[in-house]
Parts: sequence; C-alpha cells; structure tokens
Amino acid sequence: MKSLEALYLETVQEFELGLFRDESWKKNLIQNLSELKKVWPNSDILDLSEILKDNSWRVEQIFIWSYLDKKSLEQHLDDHGSLNFSYLSQMLTEEDTEELLKRFHQTNTRITDTNHVLTEMTLRKIEDTSSKSSFKRTSKEEKRIQSCNTLDKTIWQELLKDCLIWEYETAFTDLLEKISKPRTKITKKDSSFFISQIEDLLSRNYLNAFKYESIHKIFS
Repeated sequence: MKSLEALYLETVQEFELGLFRDESWKKNLIQNLSELKKVWPNSDILDLSEILKDNSWRVEQIFIWSYLDKKSLEQHLDDHGSLNFSYLSQMLTEEDTEELLKRFHQTNTRITDTNHVLTEMTLRKIEDTSSKSSFKRTSKEEKRIQSCNTLDKTIWQELLKDCLIWEYETAFTDLLEKISKPRTKITKKDSSFFISQIEDLLSRNYLNAFKYESIHKIFS
C-alpha cells in the first residue's frame, strides 16, 4: 500500500489536471480518495498540513472529499471536480454559486476542457462582490470562524463543561460537543448561530477573560 504522503501527492496531482468530463480521471480520483480515507491519521488539519507539507485549506478539502458518500462525490466530480471552487464558493451566496456553475457548464462543453476556468470565474465574482457591505459582513464572520477552528479542542471541551453547568442553550451545547471531537470544524451552516451564542456569553460576562483569553481575542 502507498504511504499517506505518496497517496496524497498523487491525489493533488490528479485534482490539478481538472479533467472533470474525463471518466478515467474521475475513476482515479474516486479510487485515491477511497484509499486516503483508510489511511488518514487521527490528527487535526493543521497537523496534517505539517505532515503533508501542503496548505491547510487544500488538506482540509481533500479530507472532506474523501469522506463524501459515493453519490455526493460522483456529483461533485460531475459538476466541476474543483477543490478551489469548493473552497472559494464558501465566500459567495448559494445563488451566486449556482449561477457560476451554470455559466461554466454552458461555456465548457468539450471533454478536454478543464475546471481551472471555474476558479478564475469564482475569483472574479468574489472580487466583484467584495465592495458590497453584505460581503464585508460575511468576510468578518468567516475570519472569526476560521480563527475559532484553529483553536485547540480543549477550549471547546472546557466551554462545554461550563455551559452544561450553566444549563445554557441545548442546541449550543450539542454543537460544542460536536466540535470538541477530533477532525471536526464549525461549518458554514452553523457559523451564524455559533457566533451569536459566543457573543451572548461574552455580553453576559460568562466567559472568564483569563480562562477564555483566546476567544476574547477573536471576538474583541
């Protein structure tokens, strides 16, 4: 069996080809991702990026793709097969994302077309949108969530214990329990709720400034 490093590098190289209409390309990626799922160590994304000597965003994307169910993975590969698009589209609305994919498929119809043009389209869309206030609010939220996702899991484990003592919002304690586990992150879907609950705890002076210094820094 190939080593984690060798298998990961081979998977990166396949993704870089971007031949989203090529069946053999899709087959190779499905096989590689399936093999990667079997050999991921029990480490968080930052540790994995050190092991693999690659950017954490791409390590995280490949990790996520390797855990997609077969139907979802095949759909992703049929639609675009682009790690860049999956990552960058988090900064756009669902409507913008769907419109980009629609335009991409209308203008890229040959077997030899690659998905790299989709990355360029997405970057242009983000640039066009960046001047709008709605994007600025999203950008601030994204920055906070990204910072929270880099914190040690012990922070959330301690906060979970405290919230249970305080009999705080059950939905929030459920979320804390989830993100306290290895290889789990605060998702885009949960980000607004998560931020609102942290801000509520801060406003009510529940979070000790010394014990939760890292959270105070992120939300100051």
